[in-house]
Amino acid sequence: MKTIINKFVLFVMLFAGAASLHGCSDPDGIIEDIAYGREFSPLNFTHTLANNVNVTFSWTVMTGIADYTLTLSYADGEGGVYDQVDLIAPLDGDGNTVKTMEYSFRELPGNREWIAELVAVSQRAGVADSKPATCAFATGVENLFLNDGKMGDGDVTATTAMLRWVAGSNVTHLNVTPDVGLIELSSAEIAAGEYELTGLVTGTSYTVELLRDEAVRGTISFVASDKIDVEVIDKGATTITLAWGADQQVTSLVLKGGDDERNVTLTDAEIAAHTYTFEGLKAQTEYSISVYIAGVESGNLVVTTLGQSSFWDFTTGWQPVSWETDQTIDGLTILAASGKNVEIREDADYGYNYLDLRGKSTVKEGEAPSQRAVQFSVVGEGVIAIDCYANGAGRNFYAYVDALGKSFGPVEAPTADNRGKVYIPCPGIPASAKVSIWTDATINHIYSIGWYEGSEAPGQNATPLNAPVVAADPASVTKGDNTEVTFSWAAVPNASTYTYRLALTTLNGETEEVVRLSETVSATRMTVPAATVATLKPGTYTISVTAAAVSDYLYKPSPAGTAALTVADTKLAAPAVKFTPAKVTKGDQTEVTASWEAVEGAASYDVSFNGGASENVTGTSYTIAAATVAALAAGEYTISVVANPADASAQASDAGTAKLTVAEASTGPGTAYAWGEADFTAIWAGFGNSTGDINAAALDTMVATGDLTKDTDGFTYKGLSFLLGGGKFKFGSNNNAAGDKALRFQFGGTGSMTKANVSFAVDGPGTLVVEAVSGGTTARALAVNVDGTELPTQEAPASGDGAVKLTFDCSAASAGSKITIYSTNSGINVFSVVWTPQGGSGGGDTGTAYVWGLDDVTAMWDGFAQSTGDINAAALSSMTETADLKKDADGFTYKGLSFLLGGGKFKFGSNNNADGVKTLRFQFGGTGSVTKANVSFTVDAPGTLVVEAVAGGSVAEKARPLAVAIDGAEVATQDTPDSSGNAQKLSFDCSSASAGSKITIYSKNSGINVFSITWTPSN
Repeated sequence: MKTIINKFVLFVMLFAGAASLHGCSDPDGIIEDIAYGREFSPLNFTHTLANNVNVTFSWTVMTGIADYTLTLSYADGEGGVYDQVDLIAPLDGDGNTVKTMEYSFRELPGNREWIAELVAVSQRAGVADSKPATCAFATGVENLFLNDGKMGDGDVTATTAMLRWVAGSNVTHLNVTPDVGLIELSSAEIAAGEYELTGLVTGTSYTVELLRDEAVRGTISFVASDKIDVEVIDKGATTITLAWGADQQVTSLVLKGGDDERNVTLTDAEIAAHTYTFEGLKAQTEYSISVYIAGVESGNLVVTTLGQSSFWDFTTGWQPVSWETDQTIDGLTILAASGKNVEIREDADYGYNYLDLRGKSTVKEGEAPSQRAVQFSVVGEGVIAIDCYANGAGRNFYAYVDALGKSFGPVEAPTADNRGKVYIPCPGIPASAKVSIWTDATINHIYSIGWYEGSEAPGQNATPLNAPVVAADPASVTKGDNTEVTFSWAAVPNASTYTYRLALTTLNGETEEVVRLSETVSATRMTVPAATVATLKPGTYTISVTAAAVSDYLYKPSPAGTAALTVADTKLAAPAVKFTPAKVTKGDQTEVTASWEAVEGAASYDVSFNGGASENVTGTSYTIAAATVAALAAGEYTISVVANPADASAQASDAGTAKLTVAEASTGPGTAYAWGEADFTAIWAGFGNSTGDINAAALDTMVATGDLTKDTDGFTYKGLSFLLGGGKFKFGSNNNAAGDKALRFQFGGTGSMTKANVSFAVDGPGTLVVEAVSGGTTARALAVNVDGTELPTQEAPASGDGAVKLTFDCSAASAGSKITIYSTNSGINVFSVVWTPQGGSGGGDTGTAYVWGLDDVTAMWDGFAQSTGDINAAALSSMTETADLKKDADGFTYKGLSFLLGGGKFKFGSNNNADGVKTLRFQFGGTGSVTKANVSFTVDAPGTLVVEAVAGGSVAEKARPLAVAIDGAEVATQDTPDSSGNAQKLSFDCSSASAGSKITIYSKNSGINVFSITWTPSN
């Protein structure tokens, strides 16, 4: 048969490039055609086959050749031409001949072999038609039924089946076996591509053929049965676990996949359990599973097993240890760091272990990390799963693959309230590679790391369970109540267990004990026994409850639900007392008044001044006569006020105290200085915000101001002198100690007393704090010199480790001393320079500065014979007084810093300070207030308070905020960092303070370690 198409215009697709498919060829070369006067054979003659019986040919239109003949012939049996068409290349929208043509034959006979020949027809005299380009292919079995010839979900029931095919296909009948026979289709059914079979016999296997007259155009098979929902509730590399509804009595299962085929008849116990696990399967293999009820197929699904895995669980089998050098354990390499070691630590609250990298990883862009990271070998692509939490938001994991030279990520770690797994897919890895897990910030708690070959890890696509809604009954009790307390929560859908955690503090006399209750249960309640409630210390206790499913394949553990129990104290609140004025000069005839807010439930107050006889007053103030004040010697004097209850249902309060300072007449102590970002911005502006070197040549460009002046070989800004001496400085931005990008200056190289240094004059001894970081990838030493004598240098950390505040003891300085700062080895970036005089800066309007640090804590500890026990009321009797350390009525005072017990306690010990150095500190031994377990001092002007502190334990279950009060009113709290890391310097704005104000510091929740306290008055 031949079909002639004259001037036939085809609408064709334009191709970006031609694809060369197997079975097609261009037999002639261009040189041969030219040599023998024949047209070129068509180029890029290809075919594509759809639905096994529809073929489309395409080719490149050659310049000057618009006519083509396409012949399709049988290549099997007796052969012969099936069809032949003459084609003319059409024009595109711009009137040019298209560059690519295509032509399709549809609904070819199936299961035949074919050859197609395409000839370029010559339109030139004396030039022959081309040799044919050829394509060989074979048709298969046509199947117009949708879903690749499989019944869709919900299309089959016990007695019906909805058949679906390509709508509008050229079909006429259905042939259904057994028993049904031939069904003629209506035009509407053909157009819709649907027909519903009814009256089927449950459990019967049917086969349906879709016909065009006698030609079979599709085949589909199914079993008439009601389908049940079957879920994969867990799977691994070698296992698949199925579950189905409790109302379904599944009796057998059939599994096929790879070279495995199993027919499983369930036992009575397995039927009753409504679940079954296939074991011993192959990794990364697709399995088809059919479910049967009483021999009738009632469900099927396709499941692919996971890849092989490596798993490192730090909670078990890894004992607490600290590593200074790299370690490889069970195939996992820990890239350690000296000085601040990578550790396996024990959870302070609940006793299981975790990996602590002790800081962000050391890594260069595009390279593998070198410190504070982990590394392992793999044999292809996979997914990392990390069970963890971070102590703050915005902290990320990355996975560096050496064979790819790149990192995957970032993936943010969860915070403590939402501890769980994060997943890092690592596709495209070749057969051998090393994977390194690194972080861009401190992520302290890593409980496990898993590597799963392939594209999926257990639980990667799971849905988080809802957080339990928890309630306490009763929600509040009074100290000593002998009543049980029940915490309960509503059942969480799809949860099977609940884990609760509750930390309680009990009292046995004055002795405190922490009782930790933690258990995983299936019940939806837990009860604190009455005997335990009766011993609880007053305060607030919070329970956290998380829900978990049978496995985390479908459902991730929930966030924590919480509820609080409040234990009220029977004591009245202690009065918050303050003196007005709080400081007088020796000999002044000044009346001083102590005052306090009325205490709820109080009828009167017992007042005692300087240990004298107690006086009972009903008002809220007490005045000390001017003559009495004038007779006081220089020193500090304490007033004590106890609130008395109005009835016998309450107890008298602890004493509220305040201190009156009687100062010697003096010219004032030294002056405090501080230079920071605002100052460096002003200096930089004087050099036109130049990013180049600030050297001798740059001085010519400097614009002087009232604060910025040129020197012979440098410049000075507000008393801070920059000496060049042949060296240089630079300005730029980096992350400061708080992690914020900030302007800084840089020592542009090694300096000395005569080159590349900054200096200023002081009027007495003091403490220097320089906030700095190395300008390179290694630590660099910063030097401080007092009047020509260099103090011990301190290292500014490597640029990747973040800036720190370096503290230098300059007690050797005196009036007129010169303090000089410089680098001893290459560039160092400096963000701030702060000078705090000993005993405060003072005189005039400046106010007095105070600093209590290591030397002061050591002197206090010595007064208690370096006891490691509780410093409580009983311990006061053993304290040895000195000129600086004095006992008070309910505590002690050291150089103006008062420690009030009020029924609480303190401790001494060692932890890492903000510089990562193990240092002596004192500890608030528990929750405090303005009347209990606090430290305080009196100021004579507004200012800024900086407390260097770290939590005394894990903050995972409860934050440990540090609170500051001014004159008895709490003004701010800040969370202290977890005990597993370094301390931080917490800054509090105390601009509301005034002359005579009392600054009080205490813990809002459990123990907090304090290394130093610095008060800087506002200028």
